[in-house]
Amino acid sequence: MIRTKLIPSLVCAGLAVAPLFADAKGLEYSYAEIGYSNLDADSADADGVTARISFAALDYVHVKAEYSRLFVDDIEGTTSDDVDFDRFVIGVGGNYSVTDTIDVLGTVSYVDAEFTGDVKESEEGVQVEAGARAMVGKKAELNASVIYLDVGDFDDTGFGVGGVVKLKKKFSLSANARAFDEDDQIEFFVGLRVNF
Repeated sequence: MIRTKLIPSLVCAGLAVAPLFADAKGLEYSYAEIGYSNLDADSADADGVTARISFAALDYVHVKAEYSRLFVDDIEGTTSDDVDFDRFVIGVGGNYSVTDTIDVLGTVSYVDAEFTGDVKESEEGVQVEAGARAMVGKKAELNASVIYLDVGDFDDTGFGVGGVVKLKKKFSLSANARAFDEDDQIEFFVGLRVNF
């Protein structure tokens, strides 16, 4: 299993080389994406679909929303396989261009998480994220962040890393991962992004 301690090293390496290869327009904050998500933790394993939308409300402000529907394969404390996990996230963020190809940003979000089926549990909380995005050439982006998540009994700071590769004018392939020490949790996402 990938450990969270590896992520900061990968992030620093990627962001350090980004300006050497950069030659592209500025980063965009209005897009929608949908794809496959996988959650691997000590307490549960699940996979399913995640949909996200981001909208640049102002030059330095964007709003984000995310919905995930995951089907739980294994959950601590029960042998049932009839458990679903729904998560809704909505937040607002600020972004600032350090150079033409590197942005720093931060978001604050409300999180609502719910188990349904044979296990019924609902929790809510907050997510705070600070990070950077960097263009690598004309068709690729690297991003990295530090994430604080406080939802129900879960309270931890983790790391996220990801990338975007342009396929056509408005279409891109998006992939990211985030990891927390608590519950030994790692979550992966890969999907299609459409800019608008």
